[in-house]
Amino acid sequence: MHKQLEKQLTALEELLQSLTQAHGCLLELLNEKRTALSQAKHDVMAKLVTQENDQVKVISDMEKTRLQMVADVTLLLDPSAKEPLKLLALAERLPEPWKGRILIFRHQLQQKMQATQKQARNTQQATVQLMKHMTGLMQKVTATCTNASAYSAKGAPSNQTRISTFSMTA
Repeated sequence: MHKQLEKQLTALEELLQSLTQAHGCLLELLNEKRTALSQAKHDVMAKLVTQENDQVKVISDMEKTRLQMVADVTLLLDPSAKEPLKLLALAERLPEPWKGRILIFRHQLQQKMQATQKQARNTQQATVQLMKHMTGLMQKVTATCTNASAYSAKGAPSNQTRISTFSMTA
């Protein structure tokens, strides 16, 4: 096998492993975020959101590198290729042991990405439910403070906000 191709494949394997680890870190952050959300720890949530955003940027940069590596390997395998092969198709064209290793790393990355996406959806749904709950609470507080209903005659949330307090001491 061509030395340049071996070098590129080794780098691609390392990148796939790093991507899998990066998605694992993102998954941990999402789990921590959901826990902080359930415990109403807004200061922890703020830190986790920043860390999550940073991790997504790292993954994005790694993914750009992966796409370029796959394009480079495609050209080494087929110099007349008009577009890069998908990772699965690329692996299928490689001899063993490269084929098996790339397929394993691809599968591991795919599994981690799916778990991350599932947790992200769950966390988003929990956040939406919390926001709905908080909106309902605020409407009830507004209704209590204004001595008015929380909804208008048309069924829309009331936008009147009048709070008055009266304190009397003897």
